[in-house]
Amino acid sequence: MVTMIILSIAAAVLSSSQNLRAYFNQFSEDSSQRAILAKIFTNYDGSQFIIFKIRTAVGIEIEIYEKTINASNPSSSLQRLKQRFVLLDDKDAYLMIEGNSVSLALTDIDKNGVLDIVAPTVDSYGSSRLNVFKYDSTSQQFFQTVATDY
Repeated sequence: MVTMIILSIAAAVLSSSQNLRAYFNQFSEDSSQRAILAKIFTNYDGSQFIIFKIRTAVGIEIEIYEKTINASNPSSSLQRLKQRFVLLDDKDAYLMIEGNSVSLALTDIDKNGVLDIVAPTVDSYGSSRLNVFKYDSTSQQFFQTVATDY
């Protein structure tokens, strides 16, 4: 009886770890199922980017691809994954921006003249999240910020 209680507590503690759940979810049958929820195009520092909001078995992912000219065929282009942000256990959500209901958008949240990537989601507790991703020209990388900072 005591052994069962200890095993139950250990299972509960281990299942609450997002990293551990993500590790085991990659082996589940439906982890290969991905659905594109939204796609937008933008430019930063002269580079073209394609941003996807994707539903996966473990939540929502934001994938940012950099579009480059194909050296072997200049009339075509290549897309290289630049960064991926995993929002574990999150579900898709919508937001009203300039009168439009959107799941993924570009808007200048902090009014600095640079468009930010905005991806609303709902977490596993039903709380709304406004995920904001900013581009840093110095490092040429994107980073996630907390929307309550604005």
